[in-house]
Amino acid sequence: MNEIDIFIKELNKFNISVSDTQKKQFLFFLEDLLSWNEKFNLTGFRTKKDIIEKLFLDSCITKLSIKNLSDIKVTDIGTGAGFPGICLSILLPKVSMTLVDSNNKKVEFLKLLKENLNLSNTTVISARCEELGRSNNYREKFDYVTAKALAPLNILLEYSMPLLKVNGMLLALKGKKYAEEIEGSKKAFKLLNCEIIEIKNLKLEDIYDECSILVIKKTAKTDKRYPRQTGIPSKKQIQ
Repeated sequence: MNEIDIFIKELNKFNISVSDTQKKQFLFFLEDLLSWNEKFNLTGFRTKKDIIEKLFLDSCITKLSIKNLSDIKVTDIGTGAGFPGICLSILLPKVSMTLVDSNNKKVEFLKLLKENLNLSNTTVISARCEELGRSNNYREKFDYVTAKALAPLNILLEYSMPLLKVNGMLLALKGKKYAEEIEGSKKAFKLLNCEIIEIKNLKLEDIYDECSILVIKKTAKTDKRYPRQTGIPSKKQIQ
């Protein structure tokens, strides 16, 4: 059994089905990422096994937290090489996906990948999260924001809440030490009008370290002061 078949078998355990077309898309994504990684540092993972276990699996499982799939908008901020954004674009072809990153080489990769995979539901943008959050074109326009390994939670809340509609959800992919981040984000939760409504702890048998998906709901409009100017959220964290 090859890596892609093992990957699909793991997804089936979570009742996530993959069509033959989607299987081909995931395989192309995997091969293309490995090819680009030989020239550019798109991700630190260099083998098929590591990319599937550390990037593909939890990205795909994030799908389970996205509800009401008709006419919703999702943005993946700091998407990097497309995680979880490209995985969700493949699994949710009827959902409008916007992938955001400020690294031009990664954006170039994603734009070519979008065309090669025929992901008509997907838009790729080169921008900083702070820029997007202050733009009338994107501020409070999304039903979901996703983010994997982008920033500590208190910073991530400032990046994401301005982009969400009221009652929209941030799906934050975190490791095992998320409790420390939550503890350090109490002020940010209050200032940015949001609350945790669910924590999904995932343990994939034998092949994956435990990871978690924090589901965070925006409860009221975001104060116009946020996000602050580019670079400020990380330099002067809300604490």
